[in-house]
Formats: sequence, C-alpha cells, structure tokens
Amino acid sequence: MENLKVSEFLAALPKDEVIYYRANPGNAGDALIAAGAFILFRQAGLNVKILDLKDFDASGKIVVYAGGGNLVGIYPEAREFFERFHETAKMLILLPHTVAGNEILLDKLGENVILFAREKVTHEHLIKHASGAKVYLDKDLAFNIQPSDFLNRKNIGLISVLVRKIFYRLQGKSESFSRLPQPALMLKNTWFELKFKLLRNTDVGNFFREDVERALKVVPDDNADLSVIYEYGTRNDAITDYTTSRLMKFISRFSKVRTDRLHVCIAAALMGKKVEFFPNSYFKCRAVYEFSLRDDYKNVEWKD
Repeated sequence: MENLKVSEFLAALPKDEVIYYRANPGNAGDALIAAGAFILFRQAGLNVKILDLKDFDASGKIVVYAGGGNLVGIYPEAREFFERFHETAKMLILLPHTVAGNEILLDKLGENVILFAREKVTHEHLIKHASGAKVYLDKDLAFNIQPSDFLNRKNIGLISVLVRKIFYRLQGKSESFSRLPQPALMLKNTWFELKFKLLRNTDVGNFFREDVERALKVVPDDNADLSVIYEYGTRNDAITDYTTSRLMKFISRFSKVRTDRLHVCIAAALMGKKVEFFPNSYFKCRAVYEFSLRDDYKNVEWKD
C-alpha cells in the first residue's frame, strides 16, 4: 500500500462534516502530541469536536483517536476505545502511534479503520496483524510544532485565570471555564521554576521519567519529571497550547537535556538543544529516534 502522510490524509477529509476527536488523557507529552494534532486540524480546515465518551454514538461518524503510545499492553484507554467503536464508526482513525501486542483487537479491524504508525517497529506490527485496516507511517505529531510559536506565546497569568474562572462559573460557562489551566498547578509550577532557577546552577537538565516506563535503575539527584510536573491535561486546544508553551519555555533555559521522555526530547530537539536520549522500558524511544531523530536532528545522541 502506498504511504500517505497524516497532513495529506486529514486535508482530504470532508470539510462539511464534524470530525470527532479523542485525545489521550495523559501528561505533558500527550499535550504536545495534541497541540501538533490541533495544528494539522486547523491547517486542514476541519470542523473538529472533542467527543464525550459518556454517551457518544459513533454510528456513521468520522472518529479520530490521538497520536501517542497508548495502544500497548500497559495502558487500557486506546484498546477500550477501539473495541467500543471500530464496528460502528464510518471511519475510525488512529493518529501516529506506537502499538505493541493487541493482536486479537488488530485482527478484528476492518477497512473503515485507518492506522498511522509513528515508527517502523509499529508499522511492521500493524502490517502483520491489522491486515483488514489501512496502515500508514508518519512522524509523531509533536514534530508539527514550530518552537517560536510557543516560545513567543504570551500565556495567561494566575490572577487573570482566577478572575475568569470565578466569572465563568457564576455565568455557567463551563466550556470557557474548561479552557483555563488549573490555578493550583500554575502556582505549583511557578514555585518549581523559581526554585530550579535559584538552587540549581547548571545549564544541563536531567528530566527522566519516574513511572511504569522507567528503565533507569537510579535517576539523578536533581531529576525533574517534566511530563508529570506540567500535566495540565489534554481536554482542548487552549490547554494543550498552554502546556506546550510553558514546558518549552522551561526547557529553553538549558543548553543540554538528558531524558528518557520522548516529548521532552522532541521539544528540546526542535529548539536545537543538545540532547542525550535514553531508552524507556520498551522499544518506543529507540524506534522513534531511529525513524525521526537520528538523521534529521544531529543534536540528539542516543544513549544505551
């Protein structure tokens, strides 16, 4: 099957039809992915609506599931989503993803399902096990981000957020309320950034994960797991743009970044930082590095 880029695929979707989108309910890395997705949606001129899982009926609809690394054995969300909707949706699209296992589910998928892999290990897995679906290969969506758009972005301040949240709640404007970041997390992040600036006199940032995908036995003493620290959610484009901007502005302080977080690596690579990139607990980081980073981003060094 001839390959197709995500941007080309999305541009060919109907402009007069609602496209229902579901983001990964994840950390700051998922927010960068979603920010990249919203960029492509806007470029394609699509009418995108964030779907509500509680009472959503996919019958006759075009449904898009976010890019990322959720369709692997340790996470349930993407698997449950595809189990629920693959038979009824007119078109069910998986944006560039890492996929492992799930052979029984993949074997069920029909020609209404379009799967984008974000690296070659996943692509080969999908070709082998999802023979009824259409399978393509393209880069992680975070590569669609232009750093200057987010580094130059003027983010809303804490006082303004507090005032607006009170106003929107009193007015019953729940959608507007949901487009504002959480004040408590904003304050926590401001304190974190201040402490980091005052107490850590170094231009090398150690940003390793401390969760189930951790591969390092011991993380550095000055480690900060940025994807968790800046976890504002992925519920809409305002939140993902805010998260992306705030995360990238923090990373921009450093000349060198050491990490096993894929999207911390991508953000730093896009800004031209020197990056030492380490493996996570399975093949994801290595596979994305080999497909998207090794040849085009010489500032990134793989560390076994």
